[in-house]
Formats: sequence, C-alpha cells, structure tokens
Amino acid sequence: MVRYLTTLSLVWAEELARYCMVWIGFLGASLGIQQNAHIGVEAFVSRLPDKWKPHLQVFRTGVIILFNLLILIFSLQIIWSQIQTGQVSPALQIPISFAYAAIPVGMLLMSLRGIQKLKFKKQDT
Repeated sequence: MVRYLTTLSLVWAEELARYCMVWIGFLGASLGIQQNAHIGVEAFVSRLPDKWKPHLQVFRTGVIILFNLLILIFSLQIIWSQIQTGQVSPALQIPISFAYAAIPVGMLLMSLRGIQKLKFKKQDT
C-alpha cells in the first residue's frame, strides 16, 4: 500500500516477515510436541498390541529428542561461524545469527517438551 501511494517501498518488510515466520514455525513446533501433533505412523501403531504402544511412544519421543539435539549442535556451529564472519542480513542489516537462532531455540524447546513427555509417561505408569 505504501509503495502505491508514495512510490516508496519498505525493502526490510519482506525480510522481517520471513524471519518472523521462521521463528513462529520453530516455536510452534515445540507446541506440536507438547500436544503430540507431530507426524506418526498411525497405521503401524494401531496394529500393535496394546501392551507395546506405550513402549513405542517412549521410543518415538526418544528419537525425536535425539534428532533435535543433533540439529541443535549443528545449528550452533553454523551460528558460531556466522558470528565470526560478521554476516548481516541484506535489508535489515542485523546479524544473520539472530534469524538463524530460531533453529537452536526451537530444537531446545522441542527437546525440553519431549523430556517432559517422558517424565509424565513414567509417572502415569
């Protein structure tokens, strides 16, 4: 709208919107762990005997935690190299590591949610 009325464009707006969307996505993924909304193979699980289903849930949560921790470690390495090179975003001119920080923050939160699920699972049994 601003571009059509004033012939000015906000070059930083699209970049900011993209970074906000990435942050929301990674933060929302942790909510998905809490509500057990992530992808599961229900056709396989439904065919298992009832006594195996809790064990499979613990195994699945453990794999998710392990994956998240690996991505956390690798993303921290990438962010560290971005900090060392002083890389900044094209339009906003902020350190690009702020945008990429969504990955380790999201992975850490998902891991914590997974650990919470494992703790509650043990108390339920």
